[in-house]
Amino acid sequence: MVTFVMAAVLLTVLALLFLLPPLVGGADGMRRRARHDAANLAVLRDQARELDADRAAGLISGAAHAAAR
Repeated sequence: MVTFVMAAVLLTVLALLFLLPPLVGGADGMRRRARHDAANLAVLRDQARELDADRAAGLISGAAHAAAR
C-alpha cells in the first residue's frame, strides 16, 4: 500500500511539473504571445505590400492579386 501511495504522489508531482509552468507564467506568456502576434502581423503587412507592388509592376493579374489577398 505504501508503494502505491508513493507512486501516486510521484506521478502527481510529475504531472504538476508539466502543467504548472504555463499556468503560472501568465503575464510573461501574454507578453511573448503579443510579440509573436506583432511579428506575424508585420510579416502579413510586408507580404501585402509585395503583392501590391507585383500588381503595380504588372507581374500578376488582377484576378491573381485578388485571390492572393
